[in-house]
Amino acid sequence: MPEGEHPLEQFILDKRRERIDTVLKSRTRSLTVVLDRVHNAHNISAVIRSADAFGIQDIHYLGDHLDLSSGITIGADRWVDVHKYNSAADLLNCLKQDAYEIVVLMPPDKLRGEIPSFAVHNLPFDRNLALVFGNEKEGVGPEIVRAATMSAFIPMNGFVESLNISVAAAITLYCSTLGDRTRKLGETEKAQIKDRWLREEVRGSEAILKRLDTQS
Repeated sequence: MPEGEHPLEQFILDKRRERIDTVLKSRTRSLTVVLDRVHNAHNISAVIRSADAFGIQDIHYLGDHLDLSSGITIGADRWVDVHKYNSAADLLNCLKQDAYEIVVLMPPDKLRGEIPSFAVHNLPFDRNLALVFGNEKEGVGPEIVRAATMSAFIPMNGFVESLNISVAAAITLYCSTLGDRTRKLGETEKAQIKDRWLREEVRGSEAILKRLDTQS
């Protein structure tokens, strides 16, 4: 086995190994997604799928029950890390520890100029941002709104004033990829995530690793 190669890499096709390495190069943790009491399983699953598609590694979910639709995620939940919280205080404390600035997605008139508001394509994606998408009916909760340092909105030209949460998330995350502004993972983070992905990818990975360990 070549030096520096993960022991499980020998059990996957070269094409799949190259795909894993390519995806890792585009992964970021400087941008994360927060779902605040979003209840619809299809919406949650679609956001997770978009997060994976646009290079987001972490999703934070605030709520009692986290339900996913496998037909919507199409396995994307295997490749992102979903962190669940039962209270806004715990969520905010975690985001603060990781030095995220909180961005709430809502129309600018709702906050009446209390914090800076950006069209999503103008957000400062070169900074550590936590994008918060709120409940389908009530929006982002007041505790999180009070902790936000900026808000964001999607410019619209039609009669509708809002978009489905999964559509809004996809548009916003796509904008984050323009200009390559997000900070990519360090080598240690890449190695840790690659280890988890390979364990997920290779059937019987734990038994294989145990056997290889006894042989070395």
